[in-house]
Amino acid sequence: MSEARVVPPLQTATGATAAQAEVSILQIFLEFLIIGATSFGGVVPYLRRSLVTKRHWIDDREFVEMLSISPSLSGLNATNMAVLVGEKLRGVMGAIAGIIGICLRAEC
Repeated sequence: MSEARVVPPLQTATGATAAQAEVSILQIFLEFLIIGATSFGGVVPYLRRSLVTKRHWIDDREFVEMLSISPSLSGLNATNMAVLVGEKLRGVMGAIAGIIGICLRAEC
């Protein structure tokens, strides 16, 4: 039987993948602003489509892991996801951009 070899994505000196290194604070803000403004009710499919399928900022495994952590934090799952994804992509400033973007909607 042959063994499958998993090749990790190309990483930069800071440990971020090449795709993540290109994400700006403004892009994080705008993406979560759009998610917050256009999603009503079940936001999880919108988050997955935007973050995993469309932007490729995180993969399915990371998405599920972050989503499983979200209920244990205080606040809405979508808001917690904005903080977790923003922090993963750009650190504290990314987390701030994500939470401001998604919280500009009236539900936060």
